[in-house]
Amino acid sequence: MPLVGDLMVVPAGMGRSAGHGRRLASSILFLIAGTVVALNVVIWLLASISARELLYFWPMWVAVGMVVPVVIGAALRRSAD
Repeated sequence: MPLVGDLMVVPAGMGRSAGHGRRLASSILFLIAGTVVALNVVIWLLASISARELLYFWPMWVAVGMVVPVVIGAALRRSAD
């Protein structure tokens, strides 16, 4: 007991919930994926406006690539600590 005797004891109600870290990580993954897709759509839109025609919608491939982080984020959100 001398090794851990001086550590503080936190009551059960005062700590963060068990899944707080996973929910935070999944929220960050969703934010990153959404930001990347939105930025690419804006770049495509600006390029289409400057060309005065609708260009090939290449941001769809970026969105497909963002499926992996979104699936990981959804799995993190559902899993229990």
